[in-house]
Amino acid sequence: TTPFSPSAITASGRGWRSDFVSSDGPLEVRVSRDGYAKLLLVEGVGDSIPRVVMTAPARDSVLRRAEGVIPLDARLHDDLGLVRASFEVVISSGEGERFTMRSLQVGARMLNGATDATMRASMDLRALALSPGDVVHVRAIARDAHPAANREAGTSETRSFRVARPSEYDSIAVEPAPPPEVDKSLLSQRML
Repeated sequence: TTPFSPSAITASGRGWRSDFVSSDGPLEVRVSRDGYAKLLLVEGVGDSIPRVVMTAPARDSVLRRAEGVIPLDARLHDDLGLVRASFEVVISSGEGERFTMRSLQVGARMLNGATDATMRASMDLRALALSPGDVVHVRAIARDAHPAANREAGTSETRSFRVARPSEYDSIAVEPAPPPEVDKSLLSQRML
């Protein structure tokens, strides 16, 4: 038996009502009135973290130049109710063993307990002041109405955008030559 502190008991139609918070384990509740008693067994179900699916951008990408606006879109769901959500942007710069990181929030909004929501924002690449070789990581984050302060947030998959270095586009074009005539017959006999 787990002890609990019910709120005030109120009349509701021909019955009564009392609210309380249960744990994720079983809870025994005894109700009595005018010599009659009832035993209720409440089996709590643990609250799940918010489910977050990023629908745009759909995939990772390599950018030739850090310019343009990338639309961000995510679908959110929670069984208890969503409180707030945002897109988290993390930018890593540098190469080898020397990296710097910076992060920012985009499109933060309050959701007031909705169980389903859609979040939209946009990310201006020019405003991020990116350099060649920088990598931008974007994910959607949502928090629910769970009362614990250290409650884990729901997150989507991370999408990454890398700004290409100019040296990546240096290449030598080589046209493949057809096989010599002698090898053609040998190759076809092997295939048979």
